[in-house]
Amino acid sequence: MDLVQERTSNYDASRLALSIASSGVSYNRPYFYRIARNREEAARDREVDQLIEAVKLSRFDYARMLSHWINEVLPPDLDEIVFCGGTSEYMKSELRNQFSHYSLSWHGGITVPKTLDPDGLGCRIADVYGLFSYFKSQFEAVWRKPVAATSQRGEGAASTSQNAPVSPTDIQNAEQCTEQNAEQCTEQNADSRIKDSYLDASNELSDESNLEPSLDETEASLDAALLLGGPYRGSGKKVRNYA
Repeated sequence: MDLVQERTSNYDASRLALSIASSGVSYNRPYFYRIARNREEAARDREVDQLIEAVKLSRFDYARMLSHWINEVLPPDLDEIVFCGGTSEYMKSELRNQFSHYSLSWHGGITVPKTLDPDGLGCRIADVYGLFSYFKSQFEAVWRKPVAATSQRGEGAASTSQNAPVSPTDIQNAEQCTEQNAEQCTEQNADSRIKDSYLDASNELSDESNLEPSLDETEASLDAALLLGGPYRGSGKKVRNYA
């Protein structure tokens, strides 16, 4: 675009880019008539001719600079070149001629899903989608390794625990623990029975000490001589006070 604008006179950049892209490699004239500023027919024809010539020269210069840059960055042990993006499609003929001694691939056989290309950009985003697909595959490969290793360790531990034989020492220890537990339970039960018997005896003594003798029992224990020696009430009082 910059090269074309340098050879022309202040065309709107967006409209100029649209005309160049739409005209394709055949430079269809109708697309350039849309941005021509002259009103007179002959002048418009000359203007369109000048535009097309500017585009051709700019394309040649751009192809030369692009090829020079690619040659600088290519590694020496190269087998194949994969060209991607809208520019590679637009410059396809120049790139094919310049790098014909290599095996060439266009967009790496990538087709962008329509769900990711609502604006119909097509090959212009093939390079971005290809890079995304590559990193996605690398991430999935790295993520699967620890998951698989963890699963294998878990299965190995489970099989080892199921198949491992029980040593005689473990059996003896288990029997000793069972015998000790039985002895402890017997001792605890005996202690509990002794405590219960002590509590029962203690409760009986407490009940007896809290009982007071009734009036009939006291009067029955009085001596007959004392009862006859004076009034019943007085004797009764003395006896009760004496007692």
